[in-house]
Order: sequence, then structure tokens, then C-alpha cells
Amino acid sequence: MARSELSRREKTEVWRNIEEVAGPMTSVEPRRKDWRESPQRNLSVFVTFSRDDQLFYDIHPDDLKGWLAYERAFVVFVMGTHEEVLIVPVRSMQRLVEGLVPKGYGEHKLHIIHNERGYEFREVPGHSLTPFHNSYELLAN
Repeated sequence: MARSELSRREKTEVWRNIEEVAGPMTSVEPRRKDWRESPQRNLSVFVTFSRDDQLFYDIHPDDLKGWLAYERAFVVFVMGTHEEVLIVPVRSMQRLVEGLVPKGYGEHKLHIIHNERGYEFREVPGHSLTPFHNSYELLAN
């Protein structure tokens, strides 16, 4: 299966799971289909995918600033399958990446690792992401 087909299929399932908990979501910008908000505009969710053999993600600081404008905002890291996600509040993300220097196109390059301590970003060791594992309940109103 092509990478983009896998990504599209898994993200579609994740959006179904999100909407079961949070209700309907609509696209914020036509060119950014993976960024959606609630009709009341108090909840923002961005879904990003990586194959499970890689778990590499790009997050742009400007996106974080935009998401922080919402009362509640989350980044959903899909780890190869819709059955393995991290649902990280943007305020937590902001604190985690504060000391990181953006690279490449000005983005934070983040790798998720799974070890004996649970999930964490390789670039921010010692900060567990495990409480966010499959934590769809965080999206409930």
C-alpha cells in the first residue's frame, strides 16, 4: 500500500474516533485538511501521521501559536495505525518544545520513541507522553 493511501486511511479512522468523542469537526483552512475545529470554535485538533517504523513528525512553531488561540487544542500523533495515537494538548506541546531550536524549514523535528519508561520525544528525553496514549477522553467537552 502506498504511504499516502495508508496515511489517508488511518487518519480517516482517527477522525471518526475523534468525532465520536468531541462531536463534528470542520476544516479550518481548505489547504489544511488535517486541522479541524469544533462548530463553537473552542476546540482545535491537528492530526499528523507517521509510519510505525519511523515515528517522525514536523511541527511548525507558527502552527503551535495558532492552535494556542483556542480554548482547547490538541495534536494527535498517529503512530502507524489508528489504534496507536498520542493525543497531546497543545499547551503541553508548547512547554515540551520551548528549548528546541527549529530546523530545516523552521519546524520542530520530533521522533517518538517507546521504551521502558513509555512514550517520549527523543528530542525531549525524560518527559513522558504515556498519559496521552489513546487518550480520546481528553477531547470530550
